[in-house]
Formats: sequence, structure tokens, C-alpha cells
Amino acid sequence: MGSQLDLLTPEIVSLHDYWRSKAEADRPPARRDIDPMELAPALLPHIGLIDVVRDGGALRFRYRLIGTAMVDLFGEDFTGTFADESKTGAYGAYLHDLYSQAVLGPAAVASVARFGFRGSNRRVDRSFLRMERLILPLCVGEDVGMLLFSSVVMPAALEDGRGAPAFRQASLLGFDETCRRVAPLVAEAGRVA
Repeated sequence: MGSQLDLLTPEIVSLHDYWRSKAEADRPPARRDIDPMELAPALLPHIGLIDVVRDGGALRFRYRLIGTAMVDLFGEDFTGTFADESKTGAYGAYLHDLYSQAVLGPAAVASVARFGFRGSNRRVDRSFLRMERLILPLCVGEDVGMLLFSSVVMPAALEDGRGAPAFRQASLLGFDETCRRVAPLVAEAGRVA
């Protein structure tokens, strides 16, 4: 693919390639450059948009759009909520760090994390899944004002064999980021797919 990110899932690769095709050498694409009609239909349920809100010197992130695959997975639509209100503790801090890295770079940020859950039927002590995320900055005016993102679950990693629905009916026991790669826009210049 020609990217520093070593992306894993086809949906994430497709979104990154599309974003790179719209970016300038040293500047992320503008929100208006992103046309959902140009994206593969299979990708749309896996993407979302986040508004970047500058609150004094702090960055806050409000979910503007959550893809239906993510809503199905989490069993809840976080559209309109702030990440720091709907995602708390270590997991909230992890997401805030990913989002901030994408804004401040500006950079494409990819992460793979493993999540552990208590099964909903209590007969399963722990279930695991891996999730690959890609966070991409978008300009609104002169600044990064929005993030385009995708979260794709690799449900084959679940130990109880029930697939992704176990995720939304389970209690999060913890997570571990197994890999993070950051590709500043300038470093990727000339690597447009």
C-alpha cells in the first residue's frame, strides 16, 4: 500500500487510500473534499465523523456521525455526545490521546487494541476481540476541525465463538493497545495511492 501505517483490515486500507488521494502534500483534505458517494458502500457502516471543539487550550471531541456497524457493535449510538462524557477512565484517555495526535500532527493515526470482556451469560470468564482504528484529520477552514475515523472489529479473535454481539452484551474488563502507528502528513507526501 505504500503507507507507514501497516494497516490490516481492507476497510481501513480503503479509507486511508481515499483520504490520501484527497490530501495535499502538507495539508489534510477539507471536510468538503470527502464525498460518501465516492467511498465503497461496504465501508460506509464502519466510518464516523468527530467534531474537534477547542475549549480554551483543551481539545474536546464530539461524535457527529457513527456508522451503523459501530452502533450495532456497541448497542448504542453515541452521535451528539462528547467522547470525554461517553468514554471514561483509561479507555476515554486512550481515545482522547488518539484523537489529539491526529489533530496536532496533523497525522493519520492507526491503532490496534485488544479488549477483554466478561461474557453476558457469565459462563465465559473472558472474551477477547481486536479492533483496528484509523483516525484521519480533516480541515474546516484553516484548522483541523473534524476527524474522519473507522473502527473495525476482527471478531474471529473472540474466544467464545459467538461473534461480535457478545461485545455489546458484556462488561469491559480492560484493554491493551498492541500497536500504534502515526504517519504525519508531510512524511507521507508523495505516497498518494
